[in-house]
Amino acid sequence: MPEPQPGGKEPVEFDAAEHSLNELVSEAGGLIPRLVRLEIELAKAELARDVKKIAQGSGLFAVAAVLGHMMLILLLITAALGIMALGLPAWLSFLIVTVAVLLVVLLLGFLGLRQFRQRQGLPRTSATIANSMSVFQRGRRTAGE
Repeated sequence: MPEPQPGGKEPVEFDAAEHSLNELVSEAGGLIPRLVRLEIELAKAELARDVKKIAQGSGLFAVAAVLGHMMLILLLITAALGIMALGLPAWLSFLIVTVAVLLVVLLLGFLGLRQFRQRQGLPRTSATIANSMSVFQRGRRTAGE
């Protein structure tokens, strides 16, 4: 007995030996709209996954941009205090903070870039469409003979 398919639809048992070639081609033609609908659903699911990864990567880049702006402000304050005071302890403290923020900015930028690179495209959709096309081409060749 065939296993249930995703989407709650039971597969239909089909004995090809009981049907003529024309009946089989007609039956396959009736299944094409369902196959197209399932391919579209698969593409939507894969796109939703990629959109989520892109959104996460964009969020990390946004955080990196905000922290980068803060780093620029701290760097300018550090330089101003260094010039004004010419004393090591005041600006050295600010410089250490600025370097720490720079490290965080670089880390978040790297993590955001990694999220973008993890996007996979539509691998399952491409594979199932290629498989379906080969089945249809085989069926067309068989029907033409």
